[in-house]
Amino acid sequence: MKALIAGLFGVGGNLCIILATNRLGPTGPLTVPPLVFSGTPAVNTLVFLMPIFSANDWSAPEGFPLSQLIVTILIGASGVVLVTRFKPRAPAPSAAAATPAAVPATETH
Repeated sequence: MKALIAGLFGVGGNLCIILATNRLGPTGPLTVPPLVFSGTPAVNTLVFLMPIFSANDWSAPEGFPLSQLIVTILIGASGVVLVTRFKPRAPAPSAAAATPAAVPATETH
């Protein structure tokens, strides 16, 4: 039951991040979602595995795919690094948009 409640809070938080990022548009903080969506599962997995490893004197249990876990965490971390390094930039304002257009003078009679 605790896991269900925690999962619902996680889904709610992720939904808030998606909605906030969409609301801010292309100039919004694009580094937050990759950190959350990749970092949260990694932290969750490590916290889940702490009791298992502590029961085995901090060594991997028999038959535990430790190398696969490490590779998966490294792939997620490299994805975060790539997204934050090559994030899209907001388009630069053009010179025509920066200067107001000349308003033609109107004659009043």
